[in-house]
Amino acid sequence: MKISKETMNVLKNFATISNNLRIYPGNELATISPQQSIFAKATVADTFPTEACIYELNSLLEIISYMENQDIEFGERSLKITNAGSTFEYQYASPDVIMAPPQGKSIELDTHYEFNLSAADVALIGKAINISAAEHVIFKAEGGKASVYVSNKAKTLTQSKVIGQTDLTFNAILDVNNFKILPDNYTVTLSQKKFLHFKPTTAAQPEYWLALDPKSTI
Repeated sequence: MKISKETMNVLKNFATISNNLRIYPGNELATISPQQSIFAKATVADTFPTEACIYELNSLLEIISYMENQDIEFGERSLKITNAGSTFEYQYASPDVIMAPPQGKSIELDTHYEFNLSAADVALIGKAINISAAEHVIFKAEGGKASVYVSNKAKTLTQSKVIGQTDLTFNAILDVNNFKILPDNYTVTLSQKKFLHFKPTTAAQPEYWLALDPKSTI
């Protein structure tokens, strides 16, 4: 089989969350961060024929990217990547050493507060994090409006945007290390269980559940 560009983008994003990946037969991919503070899953266009436990996802993706127009054969114990007569063989890891969510995992969602973020908003938040060396992205509601803030520790540089109107009051603190989402238009749900759910408008893009800082007030 060949892995599509869209699926490769998902896999590269998942590699920023965890270097472990457990692929199950079918077209759903899921990952969880080592701290279990990020859970992500996606339904992709490609269908995987068998289970495969990948211990070093970044290394595998580098090989696939290097072998342009490659053909990938998923075997029982390993996968083979072939191009122009050259073959790389990648041995699967034991499931016991892979940190991965169970097949079909999901997280119950309450709709405490919902708002929308555009792909441009997500990209701007990412840039603001890098520019300001911020530690947190804060979603805050007070005085009838909700806003998102990115600020450095000294608060000498702050980027903010109003994201909606609400009678609620909350202060949702997200560690920037958990903001590992691909740019897309999202419906974002703030849960009283202290996490944010990002639901993309593009079907092939991942959806994310991001744990909030325990100091958050919802």
